Amino acid sequence: MLYDVATLAYDEVTNGGANRAENLTALGADVAGALIPGATGLGLATRTADKGADVVSNVTKNVDISRAKYGEAAEHIADAQKAGHPDVLTIARDGADANRKASIGGLPKVPGKQLDEYPPAMFKEGGAGASVRAISPKNNMGAGACIGNACRGLANGEKVRIRVVD
Repeated sequence: MLYDVATLAYDEVTNGGANRAENLTALGADVAGALIPGATGLGLATRTADKGADVVSNVTKNVDISRAKYGEAAEHIADAQKAGHPDVLTIARDGADANRKASIGGLPKVPGKQLDEYPPAMFKEGGAGASVRAISPKNNMGAGACIGNACRGLANGEKVRIRVVD
């Protein structure tokens, strides 16, 4: 449990809580394990299971989108994922312009809003059939910058998991 508390504190201070959900889950599992006779290491098991899922789907990186920071964009992502759009996406920057045109090209602009698409155009899964929603420009550009910055240095073909947090 001490490890989980230390990891949680370190992540909060250095990463702004980017892995808060994972750390709280592991801490909760370790607390539960301390209360159940013979059950130990449950926190480690949750961390290992999470990493194992990433290995199976070949996920290079998790990209966390904060509801607190990116409001409408985060809600759009969560709604799109609930509707069946994937959370694991494949980077394909060279197809971004075509994907954007296919997803929002013929839609009318909404005054004071920007059209947000999920999956985003920079991913192979974006384009025709993407969920499109008019949202605040601040939220759209902020979430887009967060995803773009997180994917900087990753090559086309690498996979990321988009997670809505907070």
